[in-house]
Amino acid sequence: MYGPVGFSKHEVIYLTLPLYHASSVNLALHNVINVGATLVLREKFSVSHFWSDCCKYDVTSFQYIGEMLRYLVNQPTDPNENRHGVTKAIGNGLRQDIWTKFKRRFQIPHIYEFYGSTELPASCSNLFNVPGSVGRLSPLIRYFTNLILVRIDPNTNEPFRNQLGRCELIKTGEFGILLARLTDKVTFDGYLGPPSDTSCRIIKDVLEVGDFYVKTDDVFTLDRHYNLWKGENVSTAEVSNVMNAADFILDTNVFGVEIPGCEGKAGMAAINIKDNEDLDGSKISELGHLCREKLPGYARPRFLRVQQQMSLTSTFKQQKTDLVKDGFNPSTVREPLYYLDRSTDEYKPLADEIYQEIINGQLAM
Repeated sequence: MYGPVGFSKHEVIYLTLPLYHASSVNLALHNVINVGATLVLREKFSVSHFWSDCCKYDVTSFQYIGEMLRYLVNQPTDPNENRHGVTKAIGNGLRQDIWTKFKRRFQIPHIYEFYGSTELPASCSNLFNVPGSVGRLSPLIRYFTNLILVRIDPNTNEPFRNQLGRCELIKTGEFGILLARLTDKVTFDGYLGPPSDTSCRIIKDVLEVGDFYVKTDDVFTLDRHYNLWKGENVSTAEVSNVMNAADFILDTNVFGVEIPGCEGKAGMAAINIKDNEDLDGSKISELGHLCREKLPGYARPRFLRVQQQMSLTSTFKQQKTDLVKDGFNPSTVREPLYYLDRSTDEYKPLADEIYQEIINGQLAM
């Protein structure tokens, strides 16, 4: 990637992410070796030292992931934040709303967002500074890559098959699942564990008889300029942005939880309250009003979980897996829980007896 983003031997790349992470090796370390640039390593990410380090070591670019840039945007003004010489930021997981705020406040000319997966032969990069996009997939680019976007079957959330048994490419403005074609040179080694974990990823006869593709399970859409937008969490991002507008909320993590006897998943939001804020009844009512005003009924979270500290992975991505496993059982979740009372359209404390009514189907969600 060093060629397209203009890396040279004069580059000073600042890295605060662990080197065991694939993107740290591929984007930072490999680029440094390829062009003979300088790599500045910090043991772990520090908001308070970030801009002072950039000034001290004459940093020209840095790598981000997950929520790093949101932390920087949410910090008070640092006298070093406009004295640095950083011209490029490269990484993934940057939300569109944070992108615009970050670029405007810290005067970073170029942000290069990419999409990729450690185990899958599928990746793309936004080299055109389009806020929120992860790349382009025009007909010409598609000809030279192994990536396609195919329509989704709304009943199964799997690739749609027409009467001929083939998948269909999406049109601009539609949402589709990203597939990567497998060839003699582009392979997929699969996963450790049961063979079914690997076989469920591979689909055949997609566009023609005998072809093989690996399914990413990530959903994207294309605009009229063929910019590629990650749509996997479009609804969750919308919910997060609305709830984050409440002045007492620091961040929101939206995910789905299963309710016995119900199809699909119910929306749940883990909310992180700002320091020195107490979540009383009036604030819960305010949050409910905000959701009613800004979100369609189907998008409003059915459950709330109040966290003093947001659950994050070691690379600063929001941790959803453990939250999904925890669910909404008040006997096992030790943090405050609320449910959406459909009779009053308000969020109310979730007690054990209410939980039993929900899982027994006595209380509709």
